[in-house]
Amino acid sequence: MCCSSFTSLLPEKKNKQSQDSSFFHLSSVFDSLLYRPREPKDTPQYNEVQGVLRDEIVNPLRKNMFVGADNVMKLRRLLEKHSSVSGLTSEEKGKLQ
Repeated sequence: MCCSSFTSLLPEKKNKQSQDSSFFHLSSVFDSLLYRPREPKDTPQYNEVQGVLRDEIVNPLRKNMFVGADNVMKLRRLLEKHSSVSGLTSEEKGKLQ
């Protein structure tokens, strides 16, 4: 099923962050990552990032079908701090087509 097919199943969203994260609400495909223990090959920040993604993004999205911008920003700050990706907290993100 194509991603655009998923969006037709969703209620109207209040903000882009919720709409972008909706795949987690509809699928348990990534649950193994959300609950997998850290392995030696993983980044030292694995547990911290996993916890924020699971507890502050995915679980609220599944329960409320909404993720607050403050939760999304917390994840973005972590990813920006612990990766080579820049602009996660300072640049406007593109709109869905």
